[in-house]
Amino acid sequence: VKRLRERTGAPIVDVKNALAAHDYDAEAALDHLRASGLAAAAKKAHRASADGVVCATTARANGAWTCAIAEVNSETDFVARNETFRAVDFANKLAMHVVASAPAYLRGDCVPNDVYEREMAVYRSQTEGSGKPANIVEKILAGRMNKFYEEVCLENQKFVLDDSVTVGKAVKAEGGELIAFTRMKVGEGIDVEEKDFASEVA
Repeated sequence: VKRLRERTGAPIVDVKNALAAHDYDAEAALDHLRASGLAAAAKKAHRASADGVVCATTARANGAWTCAIAEVNSETDFVARNETFRAVDFANKLAMHVVASAPAYLRGDCVPNDVYEREMAVYRSQTEGSGKPANIVEKILAGRMNKFYEEVCLENQKFVLDDSVTVGKAVKAEGGELIAFTRMKVGEGIDVEEKDFASEVA
């Protein structure tokens, strides 16, 4: 039953009925489920997580509004609607973190090479003439890059609501995984004509 359910994604009751109807011949039961449209996921390598919650939060800073949206998915609508689905609360907290901390990248390996090289060049120039052994210098450089990641990468940032853990660890503790994020700011990307109000009034 378990194997056939994993192959088809069909409800367990339908899997059991199909097996019973075909004398527990797994292949025949699979064909039956496909024919009845209950095996739509048979050709998929994994089930899609289509149910869940989407939460949004906004904040105003320096005269501009910023918004972040967090989406957390579950595999079943039952879980998504369950009162114990803590992801609702966590998604809001995650969205608030993105608004407050303004991460530029998801994780360290998402930092563009040119940005990485520029940072490394700065750190190397700071260690030149230190007289420290090469292996110690490399450790110093690695430490400074990790500090850089903590500042600009969502996964590495200290969680604003619990700075004893990183966002990555907080998400993992909730059984989730960071896939992507988007941070939007009102008016961002729009060219606004600059006006010299002083000259207009004069």
